Amino acid sequence: MSRFAGALKSLGVEKGDRVAICMPMIPGLPIAMLACARIGAVHSVVFSGFSAGALATRVKDAEAKVVATADGGCRGVVPLKQNVDEALAETPSVRSVVVVRRAGSDVDMREGRDFWWDDLVKGAEARCGAEPLESEHPLFVLYTSGTTGKPRGVVHDTGGYLTWLWATVKRVFDVKPEDIYWCTADAGWIMGHSYVVYGSLLHGVTTVVYGGAHLARLPPRLAETRPTRHRQEKHRELPDAGGSSLGSGQARKLITARKTPPPRRTGSLVGWTRPISILKASCTGLSPGKAPVNPVRYGLSLT
Repeated sequence: MSRFAGALKSLGVEKGDRVAICMPMIPGLPIAMLACARIGAVHSVVFSGFSAGALATRVKDAEAKVVATADGGCRGVVPLKQNVDEALAETPSVRSVVVVRRAGSDVDMREGRDFWWDDLVKGAEARCGAEPLESEHPLFVLYTSGTTGKPRGVVHDTGGYLTWLWATVKRVFDVKPEDIYWCTADAGWIMGHSYVVYGSLLHGVTTVVYGGAHLARLPPRLAETRPTRHRQEKHRELPDAGGSSLGSGQARKLITARKTPPPRRTGSLVGWTRPISILKASCTGLSPGKAPVNPVRYGLSLT
């Protein structure tokens, strides 16, 4: 992660710049997210199953400087690099593309713009210092699915989002550092951001990253991994994954609770999400209060 953070810096990525990530569920995806967070860059993860047009819309709106992708995905044969190449015809802000060798596919690599992940990492320093950030510095922007209209980018701040997330993982899942935790969500969506990457790692918990089509092979994979293979203590499923693994309408608890639940506590926590317009204002030195759209406030009751 630290090496890739240094590699991003070598590509000219600075604090406040946006980095688009369009990868399958491989270790490179959370590594790229954490590398961006380390240097204060704002990552925008785009679901790897989207078309080139959907990718272009999100990359262009975020004004990303770098796109990180792979030579292919495992949800069938997904030509990720080809999709990125097509999307870049509409996204003039992108200067560099970083490609992970995943599927072994032959892809076009444009000299001066496209770089192999492992080549960049080999030439980077072993340690990249963390960038000091304000609590309201944007951590990432994540776009809505676009099924009901034009996708909208929602910005999550560093302090508010991570504080809220730490609390929910602690109080809901009661995780312990020795646990092995698996959330079946894709990191292209907010559940994957929260419960595959940031939430578990905030508590020092080992997290399982599952790559592949959920509905095709998930039921036997669940049997393999829960609980003997990886000694799983906690498990969270999405509705579609849960339905595919339960079968016959059988009900089953998806979260394995400990015999002794944590003490009941009452409190409140308020976080902030912000529209993409405020991200652009804050990254260009304007006060968030002068942005054309007011922040969207959400609350969470810890009871």
